[in-house]
Amino acid sequence: MTANPQPGPRADAPRIAVTVCTRERPTMLQACLASIIGDAAGDRGSGAVLIVVVENDVEPSCAAAVRALDTDAVPVVYVHEPRLGIPQARNAAVAAALARDADWIVFVDDDETVLPGWTAALKAAVARGTADVYTGPVEIVLAASRPDWMPPPKAKRRRDGTALGTAATNNTAAAARLFRPDGLALSFDERLRFTGGSDDDLFRRAVAAGVRIEWAAAMAVCETWPAARLTLSFHLDRARRVGENNMRAMRRRRGLPAACLRYLPKAIGRAAHGGLEVVISVLMRPIHAVRGLRLQVSGRRRIAYAVGIIRGLAGKTSAPYRDVVGK
Repeated sequence: MTANPQPGPRADAPRIAVTVCTRERPTMLQACLASIIGDAAGDRGSGAVLIVVVENDVEPSCAAAVRALDTDAVPVVYVHEPRLGIPQARNAAVAAALARDADWIVFVDDDETVLPGWTAALKAAVARGTADVYTGPVEIVLAASRPDWMPPPKAKRRRDGTALGTAATNNTAAAARLFRPDGLALSFDERLRFTGGSDDDLFRRAVAAGVRIEWAAAMAVCETWPAARLTLSFHLDRARRVGENNMRAMRRRRGLPAACLRYLPKAIGRAAHGGLEVVISVLMRPIHAVRGLRLQVSGRRRIAYAVGIIRGLAGKTSAPYRDVVGK
């Protein structure tokens, strides 16, 4: 890797590539692209915006629909990546953005829509030149009734400009030099094709290389959770998977002793805390049924995370993204 120069304001207007990876979710994709195009077309700030759509499927199905959205005001580029896997799709998106001389590469999920003013907030973050990566809030909208055990979902809130240790690719802008061969030459780890966590892994490696990640409070998107994501089994599996991914990622970066030193105490603490919550929830249920139920679920999620850490230590791997959720 090359030395990492400090970020700073650009003298000329940046070229921004907004990338969206998709697979078998045409309805969500249409809403996502419509929101980005509408917001970008209405923005009069400096800097050109183009959209890169990567269809990650064996056979292409949305090429014509995507290409029909291409305009001079907001160019839309279609890319077909037949190798199934989230990091494979993300790497294809980065390659397409770099091929079009993008200065900044933005990642938005196909189940999201950008909120009004997102483009202006994105450009403002890039223009302040204080970081290499900017990531913003994700508001959650439920496509079905919220079950009693689930508290109302809340978007993360931080002070604007807060430095972070990692980021996800659900609303994040990264300087292209992180990926360019003459920069840090980072790429998403394609061994994590269906496990999830390849974005967290990449941005943690970036921070280790001296990259600064900042919170951009005004750069907000909205994410839709379909009914399939509103089940207890989904959330318990997700907690377990996060534990697995965290342990495996630490093993790759620092080795087994460092991973055990960091995550085994955390697993013990989470399991103990979770077990206590489950016990207390039994006593609480007769007094306040909903609060007791939510406390029980909280405890079970902590225990699931601890189980995931142990599974990650044992080298176990889940593949939740082998199947598509939502349309």
